[in-house]
Amino acid sequence: MPAQDKPYRVYRGGRAKGRVPLSRDTAAGRARPAGTPPAPPGAAPGRRRRRGRWIGLGLVLLEAAAFGCPAVAARVEGVPEVVRDGHNGLLFEQGDVESASRQIARLAADESLRLALGDRARQDAAGRSSATMKARYLDLYRQLGLAS
Repeated sequence: MPAQDKPYRVYRGGRAKGRVPLSRDTAAGRARPAGTPPAPPGAAPGRRRRRGRWIGLGLVLLEAAAFGCPAVAARVEGVPEVVRDGHNGLLFEQGDVESASRQIARLAADESLRLALGDRARQDAAGRSSATMKARYLDLYRQLGLAS
């Protein structure tokens, strides 16, 4: 078996589901089941490859916010919809390492800023819960006459 197509255990929900041979998808930089074609760019919602880096909206931003942790993130794609600069986190331009470093140092040095951004991040995340989103979609469907 080629070095690229070695069997690995696949776990879902903490239980082993058997062995699945995986191949390294060199274009996407991730593993995929052997024998399957690589996913086309942009196949995963909100994620595409651009200049060799994955960008989009990472769930980690929402998870951090739910725990009151302000994020320092690149201003790309859907990120500014979740991380609002100076409100619940800090943003920098993609590829600007100096700006990213400054934002991280600023957050590390200023406890009151860190706590304020974290509190607002937690409040914002609470408004994005599945129950809240379900209620918003139901209201929208009612307004459009698609639900009663």
